[in-house]
Amino acid sequence: MKQKLPAGLIDSNIEVFSDEKENLFAIHGGITIAFFDLPEEIIAAFKEEMLNNTQAIVSLNKHGLKTIDEMLHQYVWCNYGGFDNTPDFITESNDLTKEFWLCGKRKDCPFGHKVCGQLIAPNGEYLTKQEIRIIQLIAAGLFDAELAETLFIAQGTIIAHKANIFRKLQVNSKNEVTIFAYQNNLAK
Repeated sequence: MKQKLPAGLIDSNIEVFSDEKENLFAIHGGITIAFFDLPEEIIAAFKEEMLNNTQAIVSLNKHGLKTIDEMLHQYVWCNYGGFDNTPDFITESNDLTKEFWLCGKRKDCPFGHKVCGQLIAPNGEYLTKQEIRIIQLIAAGLFDAELAETLFIAQGTIIAHKANIFRKLQVNSKNEVTIFAYQNNLAK
C-alpha cells in the first residue's frame, strides 16, 4: 500500500503546523521541533517572504505586532499552520509553498486576508468567502435547497454561486467540487 507521509518525516523537507494554542512546530529530520528551533537559514527564508509582503507587514503592525519574531510567528501561522502532506519548505530548492488551511478565524480574522493567502481557483481567480463556504457544504453532501437554507439565501442565488464555482474550478459536477475541497483542505 502506498501512502503519503508528512514532509520531514522521512525526507529532508519541512512541514510546519500549529496546535490549538497557536504554537508553531515543524517536522524536520524525522522529529517534531518548535518552529523557531529550525536552522537559521530556513527561518530566514520564511522571514524574507514575510518582509517582501508589504501588505502583511502593514496589517501585522496595525494589529499590535511590533517585533520581527511576533510578526513572523503570526505570518507563518496564517500561511503554513495547517497540517497536510505537502511540504511547506522544500530543502532542495529552498522554496516555500503556502497552503490554504481552515484556521477557524477566517470569518472574524483581524488580518482579513492581508496576511494569509486567499484560495486561487484553477482558472486563476480568487474564490470568495461565500464560494468557499458553499464548496465546503457541497463536499459535506448538501443539496441546493439545504445550501440555501443553511446560508439563508435564495435557491436561485445558490445556483448562481454554483455556476461561478464550477467556472472558476473548471469542473462540471459536485463530485469534482468535492475532490477540489479535499485537495485544498476545505473538507475533512
